Amino acid sequence: MASLKEAKERIRKHVSLPFLRTLILVGLERRDNVSIPRDYAAFYYIYDPTMPFDFDVPDRIKITSDTYENVYIVPDKKQYEKFLEWSGYKTIKWFSRIKEVNTTITAKKGWGIIIWANNGKANVEVVLDYYP
Repeated sequence: MASLKEAKERIRKHVSLPFLRTLILVGLERRDNVSIPRDYAAFYYIYDPTMPFDFDVPDRIKITSDTYENVYIVPDKKQYEKFLEWSGYKTIKWFSRIKEVNTTITAKKGWGIIIWANNGKANVEVVLDYYP
């Protein structure tokens, strides 16, 4: 598996410098606001498996909600599907009955977040901040 530094070097060899600057700036942060009805769940990729990279990604995750929610970091979207069926899903890390998550992880390709609005309608802000 390549390090972040090695991956950047490979990109520099194959991509023109103006495009590379744009690529790096665009990919640094993702921010989304969503309203989740009671007893519904939402899924966000931390590291989308369709990305053409093969290295782990350091990521700051900040989730804020106006109600207490459960948040799960999972290894793939299949776990979200299992979660919806209540059938033995796997988690990497989970936070129970919280209004805010503020954590850092090094995500592998395919990792995601499940946000479950089990305590009423939730207005949630999700911020994924990728850093070298």
